[in-house]
Amino acid sequence: MSDPATPDPASATPTEPAVVQPPASGAGTELQPNIAAALACFFSILGGIIFLVLEKKNKFVRFYAMQSLLFGAAWFVLIIAIEIMIIILSKIPFLGGFFAAIFSLAALLIGLVYLAVWVI
Repeated sequence: MSDPATPDPASATPTEPAVVQPPASGAGTELQPNIAAALACFFSILGGIIFLVLEKKNKFVRFYAMQSLLFGAAWFVLIIAIEIMIIILSKIPFLGGFFAAIFSLAALLIGLVYLAVWVI
């Protein structure tokens, strides 16, 4: 017979491992800050808006989200302004085509500069 003080190994229920829960932060994306900042930069205007709304505490992520939002918006406004100038200048007789070509080249160069800065 077995001693009543010692538990029977066959009748013992196995214990489940404890599940570790991440600490509740109250707000945020639950992403690592460098990943969240990279996503904010990668998706430019949209990523900046999303991460500014979602991330309330991490200043690192908020900085890159704001930088991405402002940089993307400035680029967007500049390209729209150049396209409007191209349309207006192309209507001018004789020299309009020349000036439109100059502004088209400027738009291309600005796009390349934007790409280089975005990659860096």
